[in-house]
Amino acid sequence: MISLGEIIEFKQKSNKKLYIILAVLLVVTLALVYINIVHSAYRKSLNLNAASIMNLEDSGYSFGKCGNNVIVCGQDGLTAIDKNGEIVWKYASQTNEPLMSAAGNYILYADLNGNKAELVTEGKCVASFSPYEIITAKVNAAGYSALAAKQRGYKSQVIVFGPKGNRVFAWHSTKYYVIDALVAPDNKSLFVSALEFDEGEGFLSKLLYFTFSSDEPNVLSAGDDNLVASLVTSGQSVLAIGNNSIYAFNKNGKKDFSIDYAGRTLQEYAVSDGVIALGLTKTSTEGSIGGSVVEMYSENGSRKGSYNTGYEIKFLDVDGKKVLVNSADGAYILSESGRLSGTLLFENEVRDGLIFSGGKKLMLINGSNVNVYDSK
Repeated sequence: MISLGEIIEFKQKSNKKLYIILAVLLVVTLALVYINIVHSAYRKSLNLNAASIMNLEDSGYSFGKCGNNVIVCGQDGLTAIDKNGEIVWKYASQTNEPLMSAAGNYILYADLNGNKAELVTEGKCVASFSPYEIITAKVNAAGYSALAAKQRGYKSQVIVFGPKGNRVFAWHSTKYYVIDALVAPDNKSLFVSALEFDEGEGFLSKLLYFTFSSDEPNVLSAGDDNLVASLVTSGQSVLAIGNNSIYAFNKNGKKDFSIDYAGRTLQEYAVSDGVIALGLTKTSTEGSIGGSVVEMYSENGSRKGSYNTGYEIKFLDVDGKKVLVNSADGAYILSESGRLSGTLLFENEVRDGLIFSGGKKLMLINGSNVNVYDSK
């Protein structure tokens, strides 16, 4: 027979176990609540037709960022819009095929295949150039412009102008066809992406580096069969964006790092605020054939995170440690580590999107409508 003392001892042990179980459940519940509140992604439905800032008559507009503003570029000039949705300034000019490059507080507005280029800051033209048949035009954050153009008797030429319109450097090539050109952040050197024709091998991609005191370029290694289509600045480095990898170089033309796409196709890219964001197609080994992945890297090339999406990437932007990318019915807001922090839902497809400097406001473009929204 069980004694009264044994019964009491058994109940005390059972109560202790119950208290422990209840305490564990309470801790788990609080942890789940914390994760849900702090780390969960929000969902927000937005009406793109409400309070449109401006109506774009056709789809022939491009968008960029200059200082704290988003710039709308068209055949009739430039329009600057701030994060409050106000039009800050307009710059009227006429081009047949508008080409825009923006960095720092400068915008280089050019006519592709034409002979007109204008350096604009705060809505005013501070310098104008008239090269022959512009191929590409880019400006750096200090206002140094690199214009590549055709030239009679040569394959191509690149002319560099200072922020006041003074001619700094010129190079005429009988050997290379220029694809892109960019003045390095030190304002003393130039990177040029070009094609060289070889009778045996066809066109070969070349990456060239100049100092303004030299007449001949150094040929840099940017990977085998890697066609460098674009040059962009990331911090104090210049990124050579190729079809199978990215190579980063310092102001002296020395390689800093590289990012290999591992056989995937680059759909979109964005560089800002110390983050490099790449939109890549998935491979069969990653699953979800036809889907895409967004990968984020630091400005020294180390991977910070990624996010898988089942859709083709049509626009991608990064700013304020946030990443904006399209989804099937709107857009995703990601952290630089690849965590989903927000989902924006729309009735109609968004064709472009940008993040204002600081990351608290977004601009979304749907058809002819331009709208600004809070990012959360």
